[in-house]
Order: sequence, then C-alpha cells, then structure tokens
Amino acid sequence: MPVEVASITQRADEGVSRLLQQQVLSWSEAWSKGDYENYIHAYSERFIPLDERKNFSEWKNIRKAKLKFGTGVKVTLDNVR
Repeated sequence: MPVEVASITQRADEGVSRLLQQQVLSWSEAWSKGDYENYIHAYSERFIPLDERKNFSEWKNIRKAKLKFGTGVKVTLDNVR
C-alpha cells in the first residue's frame, strides 16, 4: 500500500511541476511579445510591487505602458525545474 501512495504523490508532484513550468514559460513568452493581457494574467491581485508606494493597479498601468512601448525584450529561461 505505501508504494501506491508514493506513486500517486510522485505523479501529482510531477503534474504540479509541469504546470508551474508551463505557466512560467507562458509568462516569459508574453513579456517577450509585449502581450499585456497574458503577461498580467500571471500576477495575483495580491502581488505587491517592489516599489511599495504603488498599488497593484498603478503597477499594472506602468507595466502596460512599458510593454506597449518596449522593444527588443527577449526573456529566456534556463534550467526551469
């Protein structure tokens, strides 16, 4: 019986890992393409910007402008695990 539980847990962990990798890759692709909607979708409403003087809504507006007018951004990820 313990082997079955371990096997189920391992498969669940692998599934979560694949899902997280997929989400991070989608985020990086959206950023590289300047795709604001998919980029911002990766962030939680509870996200706290590094500049704590800005709330999430203000931060989103700034990011939208930067993505719209930014050129040449290429986000690459290595060794995503």
